[in-house]
Amino acid sequence: MGLKYNVNIETEGAFTSAERKGFQNALMRYYKMRKITLLPFVMIFLLCFVFVIVDESEIGAFFFIFSPVGFVIRAVILRVSKINITYEQDEYSEKRVEFIDSMLEILQDIGNVWQMTELCDVTNKDRSGATKSGDRNPAIIYRKQPKFLYTNVHCYIIALKNESLYILPDKLLVEKNKNIDVIDWKEIEFETDKMKLIEDVVPNDTESVEKTWKYVNNDGSRDKRYNDNYKRYLCKYGLLKLSSKKGEGFNITFLLSSVDKMKMLIDMLATYQQSYK
Repeated sequence: MGLKYNVNIETEGAFTSAERKGFQNALMRYYKMRKITLLPFVMIFLLCFVFVIVDESEIGAFFFIFSPVGFVIRAVILRVSKINITYEQDEYSEKRVEFIDSMLEILQDIGNVWQMTELCDVTNKDRSGATKSGDRNPAIIYRKQPKFLYTNVHCYIIALKNESLYILPDKLLVEKNKNIDVIDWKEIEFETDKMKLIEDVVPNDTESVEKTWKYVNNDGSRDKRYNDNYKRYLCKYGLLKLSSKKGEGFNITFLLSSVDKMKMLIDMLATYQQSYK
């Protein structure tokens, strides 16, 4: 059976070390159960193929008919192995759930959200006007119950290159390589910055600071030696950096195409943290 938590957001604090360890162990058991229960049914289908397709045996037909029953049993086993977090539906908790919904709606409403890695300042030798550089990968944001978790409130998922973030009213679950960390909202630090990037196409909600060219002279003007020297755009983006106050290795930077909506999001995050009693 999976772990069960009954949570009162108003009165309960962050997970203790023991609770956090228990949560992580329960998650590992869930993933182990997924592997253990999958293997027998893969073997059943292989037997179906061998006996029905190759030998035309009645034994294969038996496996084929009853294999769906096995998948139902597997689904039931995984269902009871899930971690269950049930939130009390008092007025305080409902307001916090609504707050999370509002914040994620703003984030989903931003035209482009990326995860930035290998972020560094651009040297003065760069004549394009860009202020920082780094690798960016799309951040996919959606609302869905995680496969390992059952809860009675909305859960939002932010799928990144190497991590997945699961956003709950009182906790942020960070999954990486099937390991998970539990970070309380009160432990999260955030800071903002701005950066300019060169784009061929300006996103709909992005401020274009100025125009430039694919090839430029030392003074930033168009280099007329190149016939294919097309226009490019210097765009202003917002940087949102999240980290943990406890220094647990949680450090993620988002690049947002709308600076204005980033400011709205930060204001809501600050209000959300301050609302803890």
